[in-house]
Amino acid sequence: MNIIHRIGLLLVCITWAAQSQAAITPITGVSIDNTYTVWEETNNDGVLFNIGAGSNPLEQYLTGTAADPGDNIELGNDFDYSAWAGGALTTLTGTVDGKDVLIRSLNQGDWTSNGNSLALAYVNAALASIGKSSADWIDSPGGSTPDRTFNEAVNHFIFGDSATTSGAFVASDPNVGYVYSDPDVKDDQVKVGLQGLYDATALLSPLFPYVDYTPAPGELVQASEVMYLSFLGSSGYSYSFTATETNQGASDCYDGTGTPSADCSYTGNYEISRIPAPSGIALLMLGLTGIIATRRRTMAAGPKATKS
Repeated sequence: MNIIHRIGLLLVCITWAAQSQAAITPITGVSIDNTYTVWEETNNDGVLFNIGAGSNPLEQYLTGTAADPGDNIELGNDFDYSAWAGGALTTLTGTVDGKDVLIRSLNQGDWTSNGNSLALAYVNAALASIGKSSADWIDSPGGSTPDRTFNEAVNHFIFGDSATTSGAFVASDPNVGYVYSDPDVKDDQVKVGLQGLYDATALLSPLFPYVDYTPAPGELVQASEVMYLSFLGSSGYSYSFTATETNQGASDCYDGTGTPSADCSYTGNYEISRIPAPSGIALLMLGLTGIIATRRRTMAAGPKATKS
């Protein structure tokens, strides 16, 4: 290929990329009906600060992408355990390309309804993400780990020993980083970025002794929080066990120097896509969402900041 053709091809690619990026349609008309917190990258240095309720329009904090997540809005984070157990919710609504989208936080009832179906799906998907399943469960792992059947462990994940040890409570206030329609697919699709921990070992580690699992040196265990997402008639709980690194972090564990620790808040971006589907397919996908996208990652090399 001669130089003129190469330059021409390069210009076509650049033009196509620019058009594709321009075709992304972010959420507009955002309204939030209950407690929330805005985490804003105020100094363009990767450090996210809690700025309270922020200012209108709220969609200004939801303009990121997987490559550059930026700010996020945390839904329902000010609910205490009793409010969460009593059914408190925060709902975010808006439109994407003229189509209504709804994202909300979860309460205890979401996890316990239909025989703990969401909790069972989430814990099973978490085990699948580390190459295990409930078939590997050991009721009596020994040591200081209490004896529990698999179902007892799922109940403990929901309720905990106290308000501070409920995994479901911790996973119920999603941090939404962006919402937009995808120009690269023919079908209507919405993409949502959930910001969380790039290394979520601490969240899932209580399960490890029961399946005889120890992460390899440098291995990341990943898990997102959970949101309820409704778009064009397709509704359900969404979560992921695969993250990309954001190179940003919350101000209480990152000062903008070097690379944030992987267990610092908002260091991981969990992207979730939803294409409208018949209700039967949507129900089937509920138990598979976290499993299909699962893959295991190794820690990227680089300097790590000390958590404050």
